[in-house]
Amino acid sequence: MVKIHQYIASLACALIYCHGKHVIHRDIKPENLLVGAQGDLNIADFGWSVHTFNRRQTMCDTLDYLPPEMGKSHLMK
Repeated sequence: MVKIHQYIASLACALIYCHGKHVIHRDIKPENLLVGAQGDLNIADFGWSVHTFNRRQTMCDTLDYLPPEMGKSHLMK
């Protein structure tokens, strides 16, 4: 049985890999994480993703899962 810490570690590795390729997903949420029959974790729905070398400031995530720093910056505008 796979434990939650294994899912978190797998997600972190996947995001590190994506960021190493300069891909930002921008919509990480439970609905976009798929668990396979063997317990492997996959990231789905790259519809909001971008390939960039710069940090993005546009708000395009699902509001319920928006990181605090993005919500704060958009409330200040």
